[in-house]
Parts: sequence; structure tokens; C-alpha cells
Amino acid sequence: MPANTGGRVLLYQRLTSLTSACRHSWHRLLWYLVCDYFSANKKFIKLSKALVQYCWAHLIRDIKFLLTLGHKTLKRWAEALLKVLRKIFELWKTCHRCHQGHYKKAIEKLKKAFLRKVRRPPSHNEAVNIKKRFIDGVDKCYFLFLEREGVSPTNNLSEQAIRFVVIDRRITQDTRSWVGMRWCERAWTVVATCAKHKRSVYKFFMDTLNATYAGTEYPKLIPTKL
Repeated sequence: MPANTGGRVLLYQRLTSLTSACRHSWHRLLWYLVCDYFSANKKFIKLSKALVQYCWAHLIRDIKFLLTLGHKTLKRWAEALLKVLRKIFELWKTCHRCHQGHYKKAIEKLKKAFLRKVRRPPSHNEAVNIKKRFIDGVDKCYFLFLEREGVSPTNNLSEQAIRFVVIDRRITQDTRSWVGMRWCERAWTVVATCAKHKRSVYKFFMDTLNATYAGTEYPKLIPTKL
């Protein structure tokens, strides 16, 4: 599980269960969690009580899927949702150029329009499933990006950050030992953070080994000058 701590370092934690994830103190470093609407993620959020931003890319994909089902009422409902969402994202992208008072008023109006529409779905299982994402307070988890600057409405960065880890685990068949998990999380942290700052992973490991044998100061993972 990757954690982006302020954009300077990507910290990986190899966990055996959601319960162990919540026992670890690293999640306190998180300002928020951006993830998709997946059962394991929902359980983690419930246990850890972390702030969350659910991924809009996944939801929009699900809404667009409704357009392919050939149901006229369903299609009109999906098109209406997408229309409001386009306005929300267009306004959000220009928030820095707008008067903040006007922006907040306009975005709140669009948000309410979307919620009214999404909570009145046609009688279709797929539409009802989408509605369930916006009841019982879950809707707040979709609109955190409107309230907090710097929060992304999608989890694209997280998925990109974890992609090489998934490939590594598949090729190496992963590890289940405590020592192996600690090595993996540290190695992944180094690889991802060096890549983020355009540094050589090989050079970092070599400098670390040389420092170990020479008894000198270890290289810093986070560059002094960013």
C-alpha cells in the first residue's frame, strides 16, 4: 500500500490484512486517501476513519456503461448525470481564476443538482447501485476534492505508483516472511521515491552499501533541494 507523504516520498507498507493496516501508525501520516469504491477499501476506511476521496474516473466509467444498455430512461438519466459532472469539473478546473465566493456558491449549486438527480434513479439495478454511493453520508467521500486544495478527484497517481509493485510481486512470487516484507517495502520506497525525483536507484543503493562498509554517512533518500 503506497502513501504519498506530502509529495516528497512514496512510502510503501507491506501489510497482511486490513486490521494490521489500521494498527500501524503510518496511516496517521496521511492527510487523505484517494481510492476506488472497492469493498476492501471501504472496510479500511471504516476501520481507520481516514478522510477519503473516491475515484471519479471509476464512477464516470460506470455511468457511461449505462449508455450502452439500450434502456432509454436509463440513458437519459446517465446523460443528465454526465452533463452536471462536466459542469462541475469545468468549474473546478477554473477555481483559481474565479472569485471564491461565487465559485463556492456555483459549485454547491451544481453539487446539489447532481445529488438530486443521482438519488432518483430509474428502476434498474445498475442505476440503483450508483445511487447507493451517494446516500448515508458516502457522498462526502466523492466531493472532498472540492473542499480541500490539492486533493485529486481520481486515484490515477496511486495506481501508477503501485503498478511496478504489482509487476514485481508477480515476477518474484512475492514474500510472506516478516524479513522479506520489510525488505520489499523499503526497496519499493527507494525505487518509487528515486524515480519521483529523477535519481538513479542503482547509484542510491551503491552509495548506501559503500557508506555501510566505510562507516560514513548514509545518502539521503529525500533530496535536500527539491
